[in-house]
Amino acid sequence: MGARIQSGEIGDEKWRHIAKEANYCVDKAAKLCHRSTRQFYRVFVAEMHHPPKKWFKQQRLRNALIHIRLGKSVKAAAIDSGYTQQANFCRDFKNHFGVSATHLLNQSKTFSS
Repeated sequence: MGARIQSGEIGDEKWRHIAKEANYCVDKAAKLCHRSTRQFYRVFVAEMHHPPKKWFKQQRLRNALIHIRLGKSVKAAAIDSGYTQQANFCRDFKNHFGVSATHLLNQSKTFSS
């Protein structure tokens, strides 16, 4: 993303792209948008009505859920979603969705068989 962002200028899909490009890191996303972290935070909250760190985490987990439903391993889903520690991923996933990633993966495999 080469240009500076303005409030109201970026849609939901663009934010998802920026988040993924920045590996779900707010500081990296701010740099991609040529903003300080604080400026990025203000623009993001004005646009999305959520703090960027919270929204980025939700997007990471949403991305992981898609991977798991497609039958990818828990480890692959964690890595593809920007997690470096599988244990952190498993904890966040269970806290967010109320079920473990492994359980959901096994359920997906049962339905596809």
